[in-house]
Amino acid sequence: MDTKRNIVPLMLENFDFGSPLVTQALTGNLSTLNEYNGLRVYSDYFFEAMDKLRQRYLNVEVSNIATLNIEAKGITEVQKTAANEAPQVEIEELTAQEWFERGYVFQQDKNFDEAIRCYHKALQLRPDLSAADNNLGVLLSTLGRFTEAEEAFRQAIAKGPNLAQAYNNLTVMLRQIGHEADAIPILEKFMAVAPDNFHSYLGIASIQKRLGKPVSEDYLKKARALIAPEDWYNLACLESICGNLDTAFECLKKAAQKEEFDRPWAWQDPDFTWLRDEPRFAEIVGPPPKRE
Repeated sequence: MDTKRNIVPLMLENFDFGSPLVTQALTGNLSTLNEYNGLRVYSDYFFEAMDKLRQRYLNVEVSNIATLNIEAKGITEVQKTAANEAPQVEIEELTAQEWFERGYVFQQDKNFDEAIRCYHKALQLRPDLSAADNNLGVLLSTLGRFTEAEEAFRQAIAKGPNLAQAYNNLTVMLRQIGHEADAIPILEKFMAVAPDNFHSYLGIASIQKRLGKPVSEDYLKKARALIAPEDWYNLACLESICGNLDTAFECLKKAAQKEEFDRPWAWQDPDFTWLRDEPRFAEIVGPPPKRE
């Protein structure tokens, strides 16, 4: 919890959160676990339980994870405020991981200059920290510094060739700036690294359609099999690429009802190329963001 990781408690046979012994053992930050349920795992069905864990809790976009309770949100806001108001720390006082996590907090709070500084500090201490390069790429891309962002993503991939999110983030950025063809070889590598991630299949199919090339039905089938049933946003992307516009708008409408729905990005998302010209798109998503 101190390192802000997502936790899914697993309860093996005979484990009980209500047991006095367990209550006594879960002290400090771990005491929060007493407030939550867990995924009960029976030894005879261990692998089935792990599959359920992956499909229901881990094989989802971060934005689809349940939101924090009110108390946890309050703690997070206090941490953000404290981080923003704290004096700059010298490099020898923090480890690379601590610089990285500090950068993440600043990035989430849109204190971009300080986030960039923290990621650079982390990389000075640990040049192989590919996650810092990846987060730095996301931040620079958000700021429109695409050349620097591309370099950061490519550094992340070179240092961490199995870091799937770096491949995905690089291809999203390349498509955003109109370099669709350049994204295909990255997506193919992404596919090899993470064959169970639908983004690579969906991305190539979308690029094929946008470039006027035949769309791979095999990729569309694989994407459909891997997208979670209630991942309405990515289902809308899939149906848009498939040309099922009515179904795409139905999915998009459900996606737009979620708190984490990113309306400005929906206006940029290349997967919605075939939806944006219809009045229904603006009715669901809202007006396009004003250019600064």
